[in-house]
Amino acid sequence: MEENFAQEFDYTKEASVMREVAENILPHYRDKVVIPLPLDHQHPFVVQQTSVKTLCTKKVLTMERLDGQPIEAYTKEMLAMFARMNGTTAEELEKQMKLKDPTKIDTENKAIKRAMNMGEVSERQSNMLTLAVKVRNVASRLLGGFMGCVCTEDQKPGWVKKQMREPLNGPKLARLLFDVHGHEMFQNGLFNSDPHAGNVFMMSDGKLGLIDYGACMRLSEEQRTNIAKLLVAIADEDDDAVPPAFHACGFKSKNNDWRLALLLAHVFFNRGPFPYDMNRLAPKVGMPRDADILTLDQYIRGSKLDEIEEFPGHLVMLQRCCMVLSGLGMQLGAGRLSSAAMLKPQALKWLDRRKKPERQPSLVEIVASH
Repeated sequence: MEENFAQEFDYTKEASVMREVAENILPHYRDKVVIPLPLDHQHPFVVQQTSVKTLCTKKVLTMERLDGQPIEAYTKEMLAMFARMNGTTAEELEKQMKLKDPTKIDTENKAIKRAMNMGEVSERQSNMLTLAVKVRNVASRLLGGFMGCVCTEDQKPGWVKKQMREPLNGPKLARLLFDVHGHEMFQNGLFNSDPHAGNVFMMSDGKLGLIDYGACMRLSEEQRTNIAKLLVAIADEDDDAVPPAFHACGFKSKNNDWRLALLLAHVFFNRGPFPYDMNRLAPKVGMPRDADILTLDQYIRGSKLDEIEEFPGHLVMLQRCCMVLSGLGMQLGAGRLSSAAMLKPQALKWLDRRKKPERQPSLVEIVASH
């Protein structure tokens, strides 16, 4: 963690990581995402048009400009819509979502209850919402024009005067973000652990712009393999395989109780405290069904099952990435996604690569190389 924070405060290191991530990702996702390059000693603008070696220093990071809009401008409208539907305000809902202590969450709040129980939203459902907003906007324009002939602007209802922004296809974008970051984790071994809504831009051409590479983590091949096995086991609900896979990743508890490993792995890398998952696991770990947040916290952070002794830095950064991507998916209107399930395709791809032996050069190739 100390090494990671040191990188966040040295922009020459961040510039180098940004370029590396761009070179890793863009050949595979160039038609879907854009990552700005730093204006360093390798950038054509600096090489051809300036008299300095780089425009990036330890305290200043200069990068290509992304002509887009932060995706949080869209997510705030989705949050406001969800809050209104559940009789609360976006401010109150956002405040609850940002609480670091889960025991402080107001679980009696209707919006919070619905959010915790919300399942995955399909692209079809998202398209239906977009269609509904389009119909609403057409109706407001037509009615607004008619009312303009019979009343003043102040007399018009609020919904008539304001056009709603058409929502993004949240499920599609959330899948893309998970796929890109899964590629970073497993195929490259270098991933951004903080892809929050302020670091994602909606570009005019429909691509996603991705910025801020100060909180990146490198994974060894062994770490990638262990993490891949853990995520696949969680996604497949292979409860016998989850605890040993979690321990192989470096997680340790005082008594190595498999129940804590199983419960914690699902909370951190699946869907958080999702009722279906918690109730499915409850009889296995000795926890009551429909446990509230306070009870669940006693089983996870308390000593009901065991005491956490070691949670390695790379798992902290992985959990952070999963939590942020899952939260962004909720903000985009994709519902509560399973991080493990979303990352499973890239994890399987990596495990498949590990199974295949490297092709040995033929005698002709060896002779030709010499």
